[in-house]
Amino acid sequence: MESINLSAFFSTKAQSSDFMNRLAEISKTTYQTNFDLEKTLTEQLGFKKKDLFITILRDNKIQIESGPAVKTFLEQLQEQIKALPVLPLSLAFEPTEQTFKTLADWFELNLKRQLILDVTVDKRLIAGAAITFSGKFFDYSIRPRFDQIVKNVMTQPVPTEKPIHQESAQMHMGR
Repeated sequence: MESINLSAFFSTKAQSSDFMNRLAEISKTTYQTNFDLEKTLTEQLGFKKKDLFITILRDNKIQIESGPAVKTFLEQLQEQIKALPVLPLSLAFEPTEQTFKTLADWFELNLKRQLILDVTVDKRLIAGAAITFSGKFFDYSIRPRFDQIVKNVMTQPVPTEKPIHQESAQMHMGR
């Protein structure tokens, strides 16, 4: 089975885990005597995602009436999800669902593969993000620059010269 893009269903580690649990629940129903895949998909995924999932099944030539074929396909999907790389990502803010989607789309576009984002919020970053990818750490936050500014300010010597006062002979009193 070639790799299937499942980014419409999940982008984070928690979402992928939830999706896999839902696939497992769908898989349990495949051997029931009154097996109704569309009804089960609607219950587990909702209307929009049900339609998308049925499209994926049809694109992969899976007979939606065949419980064993659907079950095998679901198991293959679960294995594919387990094999997706996880990208640890620290953000300085609590991301919205739209932020997750935008980040996942950006990584998919630039790395040419789907990733699972493992997002943590780290207020110490101040702004930006820190990423660990392929064993390398990339810090795109404001924190290093902020630390450098604080260090420069703290290490500057305090002026010890006496203040210069104007002598009274050189003072002018108005006009």
